[in-house]
Amino acid sequence: MAGEPYLSVHDFGTALGAPPTELGPSVVLRTDFGTLTLFHGSSDYVWSSGVEAGPREGQLPAPVREDGGELWAPLGLVPALGGSISGRVVIMPDRSRLLLADAQPGAAAPPLLTEDTSAPPAGHAVVELANGVQALQLHGDAGSLLLVDAGLLALAFPDLRRELDVFNADAHGFRPLYFVFAAREETAFPAAVTFRQEGLTETAEFSAETVVLQGDAAAVEPGGPLSGVLLLPVTADLRRPLRVQWQEVDSEFRFRK
Repeated sequence: MAGEPYLSVHDFGTALGAPPTELGPSVVLRTDFGTLTLFHGSSDYVWSSGVEAGPREGQLPAPVREDGGELWAPLGLVPALGGSISGRVVIMPDRSRLLLADAQPGAAAPPLLTEDTSAPPAGHAVVELANGVQALQLHGDAGSLLLVDAGLLALAFPDLRRELDVFNADAHGFRPLYFVFAAREETAFPAAVTFRQEGLTETAEFSAETVVLQGDAAAVEPGGPLSGVLLLPVTADLRRPLRVQWQEVDSEFRFRK
């Protein structure tokens, strides 16, 4: 089908913790929420989940194809498995989030990286980026976590404005914070970041959903920072102070002025 968007089967499965297994003309992905079987050159698929009585056969909007030695499936695979797509964000049935590859603002990562992990074991600081954009940096036992409003990255890095504006426009339904985690020694990313914000009559507390853009969250090494996006709900107001808790660090910061 001309114009049908595709995704990499390998990257898709790996992001879900289910690297694909090729068995002759078929490819199998065993995820935590079900088992998917695809077929080379075919739009047919077989899906078996724990919530359905038995395997379900279906058809994708276009056939699975091979290109450059890699297998590609149409993006229609996501809703076929019970997931949904919000802009560039893919939400799977187990609530895991994936980011479509062409939305990655990866070029923005190098200017943001701060390798200074010599700060006290616990603490926080405000980092000045370009053009008045500020970021919050938290220092915990595992390393440092830098957070900045993704909507302001185009101001800090005007050369990337077009790519970053497209990314932020497509991340509708969320308040995205771009993050960079630098580890002191090899470790898994401590991704439990919680936020509190006081309103006129109530206090909201929520955890951010994590989408990794560059690096491996299971093994972050010194000198090889992890970058990605924390997806906050739209109820978060980045113009008002947010209390951020990560590891043993607790700080209050206003991401947008």
